[in-house]
Amino acid sequence: MLTEKYGYEMDDFDLLRFAGCILVIIAYGVLLAHRRSALFGLNILNVFMVASATLFGFVFATVSGQSTPWVTAEHPEVVSYSICGLLAMAGGIYLGWTPTRDRASLGAEVDPFKSSNHINEDMGWLTFCAGAAAELALPFVASVRTVSTAVHCAATLGKIGLCILLVAAIRSGRWSRFVSAVVMFALLSVVGSLASGFSFVRLKTVFPLLVIWLALSGLTLPNILRLCFVIPAVAAGMFSAGAAWFETRQMIRDGLLAGLPLMEQANTFFAEYLKHLSVPTAESVMQSIMTRVDMTNILAAQVRYQPAVEPYARGDTLWSVLYTFVPRLLWADKPVTAGGSAFVARFTGLRWGGETSVGLPYPFELYANGGPVLVVVGLGVIGYVCGRMEMKMAGPQDNLGGFWALAIATATLTEGGERMDTVLPALVASALTVYALGMLVERFRGGAVGGASLAHRCKRLV
Repeated sequence: MLTEKYGYEMDDFDLLRFAGCILVIIAYGVLLAHRRSALFGLNILNVFMVASATLFGFVFATVSGQSTPWVTAEHPEVVSYSICGLLAMAGGIYLGWTPTRDRASLGAEVDPFKSSNHINEDMGWLTFCAGAAAELALPFVASVRTVSTAVHCAATLGKIGLCILLVAAIRSGRWSRFVSAVVMFALLSVVGSLASGFSFVRLKTVFPLLVIWLALSGLTLPNILRLCFVIPAVAAGMFSAGAAWFETRQMIRDGLLAGLPLMEQANTFFAEYLKHLSVPTAESVMQSIMTRVDMTNILAAQVRYQPAVEPYARGDTLWSVLYTFVPRLLWADKPVTAGGSAFVARFTGLRWGGETSVGLPYPFELYANGGPVLVVVGLGVIGYVCGRMEMKMAGPQDNLGGFWALAIATATLTEGGERMDTVLPALVASALTVYALGMLVERFRGGAVGGASLAHRCKRLV
């Protein structure tokens, strides 16, 4: 396949980098097989989000034989540093998931949850309910940016609660609470979508649950064969649901459902939504990937722009983190960067108008500060830090507030990345919020201190 417009042969690009992508998949398969657990699925979600933004378009186009008119001369470098970075990330996660000597002596090398005092139905249910309460509170605080950021992150406890409930259900064989929580979560997602106009297809929750189930089921031959059917089926369902959502969400955003009773809103919306559900084709999947998932066009523009036009920032982007910690309640005129569009424009030369929001994977800011070498090193460090935090989540906990704060911090850092001046303030605000909430819950219900274990206290709280 020759691309005359850019003057290089695509075959070399296809074969060499595709082999690298296969190596990435093998590396994570070996990681999960060796550890025999994905813990809470959070680090694998992080890898999935980075890979989807950097490699999915190329991999799917290669496998399905789709044309690649979007490929430019800079795309090979993007794919190359992404492959190396994801391999470094796998190494970082492996080291981060390695138990400390004390926990290894308790059997954590074989079962990372063996010494845990909180992986049970009671803790999972309590954590899920806290996240659900935050989800319900979101519409009431949406206009207050500082508060809404913290409450939005606190709603992530719902995902953590579901993960704990699933692990507990697999280990105990009791599924009633997990199923109840899933039904409640689905209802909350639909109601939240009708109110906000954002998708009810919660990939960042569904994916960790799928990973936990697959990892704890064991990578035996029957399960591997089952994977060959489950993963494509789930992927096809998600693509179909997502495509139908993009076709019908404007009904909500244009206010066509405003003023109707909730049930009538749901009936009207889903009647139209179901009309757009269809079996995805290779062409429709490719289009969805390139318009909603793949970010290599932006990353390739960055390679073209840096350092030829804009020099590497060398850490300069982190300085803006300092003023973002000041609440807007105290600094009404604090600068706004329009969802990252101004930040992206600085390092790519691309321009967006108005309040356009531009999501960014970790590789973008790493490249902005030090090029491809920093992407590889940075992703390795992120893998290690997030892996260690997730391993800490699986270990014994001293109190509810501390566990919730750790869980929120880990969940925030393992969603594929954003600008540091967005991630860090949200992380600090939400962690402090749920820490205080956890301590208040324990004190209010009389289980804050004493000799009782956290597991026993959670049972009392529920």
